[in-house]
Amino acid sequence: MEQADENRFYLYLNKESEIIKKQASKIVEFARRTLFLTDSETNWQACIWYMDRFQFDKSRINASSPVKSLSFINIYEKENRWYLQLYAKYLVGISDLSLSNIRNTISFISQFLKYLDGQSKKVTELEIQDIEGYVSVLDKSDIKYSTFNRYITHMHTFLQFLKMKNIEVLKFYPERFLKKVFRNTMKEVFQKKQLLI
Repeated sequence: MEQADENRFYLYLNKESEIIKKQASKIVEFARRTLFLTDSETNWQACIWYMDRFQFDKSRINASSPVKSLSFINIYEKENRWYLQLYAKYLVGISDLSLSNIRNTISFISQFLKYLDGQSKKVTELEIQDIEGYVSVLDKSDIKYSTFNRYITHMHTFLQFLKMKNIEVLKFYPERFLKKVFRNTMKEVFQKKQLLI
């Protein structure tokens, strides 16, 4: 079910009783989860993947904060979503990353793909100006340099994965965009100033 379908369903339910309106999101979630978990084969094109379907080594699961699902629903360009799902399938099935790392990776790449949605661009149509535009958006956001660099490196790794799958995408060099991170803490800076005095 696409986000637009879900929105239409909610609009339809607005005409119904107050009790039904309050239960709408629970109904959608239950249906989506049940269909994903009970299908005879994994639906890799589903907008939300529920982790209960898979058997993971305990080392990949953070017991105190388990990842229950991976969502691709906010990426409207279906081709871009499919590419991200292909990458997520690799991360879930073949890599040994923890589920929380996979969720974070998907989140970083999703932000880039949402930016492309706004530009009406497909990943396969990327030009360096698109990367520069996205970097400009990141520059304006209030994020640490280390987080900024994670956005860039995750985007680069995603594009490299697509190239490995023989999908023609832009080659770009992340080093051109990465920011220098200074490791000095305030305490270290204060101590160095004290030594100079």
